[in-house]
Amino acid sequence: MAELVDALDLGSDRTEKLYTIISYLKPIRKGRVSKSVSKMMAMAAVMSDEERTARFLNRIEAASATPMGWKSRDSSGFDRAGAHVVTLLGDAVVAFERGSLGTATFLALTALEETAKAELMLFRRAPGEPPKRGDPMRSHANKHAIAVSDTTFMGRLPKLLGPERCEALHAEADAGQFVPLREASLYVDVQEGELVTPKEAITPVRAREMLLLAIEAADDALVGFTNESMNVWSPALDAMFEKIAAAE
Repeated sequence: MAELVDALDLGSDRTEKLYTIISYLKPIRKGRVSKSVSKMMAMAAVMSDEERTARFLNRIEAASATPMGWKSRDSSGFDRAGAHVVTLLGDAVVAFERGSLGTATFLALTALEETAKAELMLFRRAPGEPPKRGDPMRSHANKHAIAVSDTTFMGRLPKLLGPERCEALHAEADAGQFVPLREASLYVDVQEGELVTPKEAITPVRAREMLLLAIEAADDALVGFTNESMNVWSPALDAMFEKIAAAE
């Protein structure tokens, strides 16, 4: 991982950067998609390994190339951003335990977005001219897709949630389907003439899986870069994961 950080931080050219990232990606497991997944998500889920990897790398490249990173190149900014992710997840766990499932889901999704920002801001150029097409990291959908990578599902989640459900979650993130979930978890809505509240829209199963996903994504993406990430965040994230995993 240190080689990856060095390659990205030292301004290597675009092709070299992409090949460096690819060398650290493990093969992507193909899985089945449940019948409940929408057509868009199903299409994303059955994409070839090369296509899915290309989509992920394109997002990484576009977000990393934006000249809006922090000025300091030391680890303090990363540690502060990562600590914020851990705080969000801790608050989400408390909300889940209180039965506030909408709030727990919203905080979990926010933690996913902040995970993507904390990781990629390390590799951005110092502040400069704003990008002509806008900052990719201001898109909720982009941040969800970047945070939920292939390696997110190479640890504890498949055994806990099942391979099929993991594939469906990966497809949702890739297709931008966490954005409507984010809205449903926070706002009252009217659907087919009926009022729907977050309490009614978010089930315990849905809140639990989103929390587990967000915790695992943070652990996968952020732990290992700094001493704080290994000595403080890692045990905290493990404790949260175990607590939510036991809440069946």
